[in-house]
Amino acid sequence: MDKRYNIPCEVIQDLMPSYVDGIASEETGRIIEDHVAGCAECGSILEAMRAGSDAQTKPEDRDRKEIDFLRKNRSRNKKIFAACIAAALILVCGIFAVKNYFIGQDWTYAVATDVRVSGTDISIEATSSDSAHFIRNIELTEKDGVVTAVPKAVAPSPLTHQTSTGSVTDGDGNILMEAHICDTYKEASFSNEIREVRIGDRVIWAEGKDVSALASSVMQTVHDYVGDPSANERTLEALCVRERFGDYTNQLQTEKEPYGWTVTFEEDLGRFNAAVIENEMDNCARVLLGSVGNLGEVTFEYKYNGKVMNRTVSAEEAAEFFGRNIKDCLTSARAMSDLIDMTGLR
Repeated sequence: MDKRYNIPCEVIQDLMPSYVDGIASEETGRIIEDHVAGCAECGSILEAMRAGSDAQTKPEDRDRKEIDFLRKNRSRNKKIFAACIAAALILVCGIFAVKNYFIGQDWTYAVATDVRVSGTDISIEATSSDSAHFIRNIELTEKDGVVTAVPKAVAPSPLTHQTSTGSVTDGDGNILMEAHICDTYKEASFSNEIREVRIGDRVIWAEGKDVSALASSVMQTVHDYVGDPSANERTLEALCVRERFGDYTNQLQTEKEPYGWTVTFEEDLGRFNAAVIENEMDNCARVLLGSVGNLGEVTFEYKYNGKVMNRTVSAEEAAEFFGRNIKDCLTSARAMSDLIDMTGLR
């Protein structure tokens, strides 16, 4: 044994396998090399270990082991990747199922409602107009006397479907017709007296009266100045003017009061009854005057069997028809609903 290192041969020999396998530290390697340089017995043992290691692990065996390791590692990575993809798909499907079958999505347009208001209390029924969904819940919030209802629609399923149909029978019990009752019903009480009820941005009830869909659509387009062509167009679209009379062009007079708006229709309207056209144009003009704050008069110009015709209605004439200030419709959904009911427009 080399006396420079007070390390027994047995300890050196115990360290040799790690050294031969290349996993011993540099310091351990130097100690072993120095020891075997002066110890023939340990030197012989080290040479034998090295020879046995080389004999046991041929190059082709080492290559095969590396290939096997890489294959196993790749296979394991594929399994991990597949498991991650499967977990992600399950999570997405779970979120989709919860949202579509239990929580629901906002359903503010394709819905029919029945609203009853008494002071601070409200009861509301909602039915989806889409057969692929039904209303599971209605969220109600109130601010300054305005209640906003947000129906939540879900897809029918064995776990969530609600019976929402009934039948009308005669005195003998024979079924005359099947009727859709309602999907869901909600009651609530608030601290403020309720003056208006909305679904989304549509007013459906105001000041003791249901508001028609047409009145609600027009009410969403009211604006202060006739000099805004895009706002004017939205009002014409809400009033379905193109569907009533065909395509048109607009001309505005905003230099002096009364400010005017002329709508000129492109096609000849001779196929319609003249009195019906005149009455409907007058009624549309009244609604336009109630929808634009500074609008003083509306003129509809058109051809009837080749003859150029026009109908002009002033704000004063519209107010006389309405029985009150026509501009009240700018701020009151109830007033707008009353005006449209009086015109008979649908």
